[in-house]
Amino acid sequence: MKNNFEKLIHDFVLKIDALASSLPISASILSYSNYLIFKEFLKFIKKDCEVIKEEKNKIKFKLPEKQFTNFKKYDRRLKELKVASETVPCSFIVTLVSQYDAFIGCIISEILTTKKDILHTIDKKIGYSELKQFTTVSKAINNIINKEIESVLSKSHDDHLKWIENKLNITLRSDQKLIADFIEITERRNLFVHCDGVVNEHYINKCNRLGFNLPKKMIGEKLWIDPDYFNHAVNIIKEISMKLAHIVWSKLSSQEQDEVLNSINKICYDMIETEKYSLAIKYLDFGLDNFKSKTKQAIQLVLKINKAQSFLWQGQKKEVQKILDEIDFSACNRKFLLAKNVLLEDYDEASNMMELLGKSDDISKNDYIEWPLFKEFRKTEAFADSFTKIYGEAYESIPKVEVKSLQDIVEFKE
Repeated sequence: MKNNFEKLIHDFVLKIDALASSLPISASILSYSNYLIFKEFLKFIKKDCEVIKEEKNKIKFKLPEKQFTNFKKYDRRLKELKVASETVPCSFIVTLVSQYDAFIGCIISEILTTKKDILHTIDKKIGYSELKQFTTVSKAINNIINKEIESVLSKSHDDHLKWIENKLNITLRSDQKLIADFIEITERRNLFVHCDGVVNEHYINKCNRLGFNLPKKMIGEKLWIDPDYFNHAVNIIKEISMKLAHIVWSKLSSQEQDEVLNSINKICYDMIETEKYSLAIKYLDFGLDNFKSKTKQAIQLVLKINKAQSFLWQGQKKEVQKILDEIDFSACNRKFLLAKNVLLEDYDEASNMMELLGKSDDISKNDYIEWPLFKEFRKTEAFADSFTKIYGEAYESIPKVEVKSLQDIVEFKE
């Protein structure tokens, strides 16, 4: 169970993050292409046409008949780039929701494969001629599972959640604001796929039932996607997917609570590394509020430490203190005491704790080098001195590679 859900969640997060980082790159390429073509177009006008009047943002010119074909080529290319800049972001929303649909299909497959008693409640009939095609009972069962997945996915996105709730006797739609935002995104996706983004009455009615209060006069208007909306959509899709997956995982395998918490912590650690602190806090709260480790209290303590550092990097030191005050550090090992001192920015005491830990299995040299918890501590002389005492080499001498983001790699220069 663990391996299936871990891989499923990891792969989905990777795909969503890839989409999130790819749209700005696509937009930058289109914008720069437009700049280059327009620059050539202006050069063409000034060189091969008769300029009548030139103002700040306007140019009036007379087109020689012999240059008409060349003019059409520039005009066509600029129109293509304009259409591309409008439609590409919309296609990213379509892909985003498509990835979610595929993810939900995999979740439903895990449910039906794990809880085969659910199959008794499914009214699926197999004709004799179809049954003869299956060489084993398991192949016939897999066919029923696949048909049920197709049946569920053919319904609305809200119905997908209802199906999972009913089959597992769980609640997935308690956060009404999250559900409303999610359904609006999926309905907007439907507009892009079926109506070229033009608002219809169904979209207005569906959104208004969710509390959006959209005016009827919007019918006939065309919706677009700007960067803020796309980032909002990515965050909503990721939030609802991650919460759903971990709740289902926990329900299907109650003995794997530690693994569920570890999975949530890995996702949040990546968010902290990429400085998405507000999202990390939201997911960490979800993990702490909904899952309890039966064997390892240290797992929940790690989530609390990561929540505290997320607040620290946002400058909310009162929240950091509040979290630390709720933790009983008397029974904690030195690794957590080190974390406490770092969070309180008591770097002298933190360096003493480093030396007490020494070369310990609790914390490695790479942990000191990589953990975001230590990013400010690493800048101090106290850290450098203790690191040298423990490992016999200067921290400054260790090669460090800064990997650029995808967007930073794409740099356009005139």
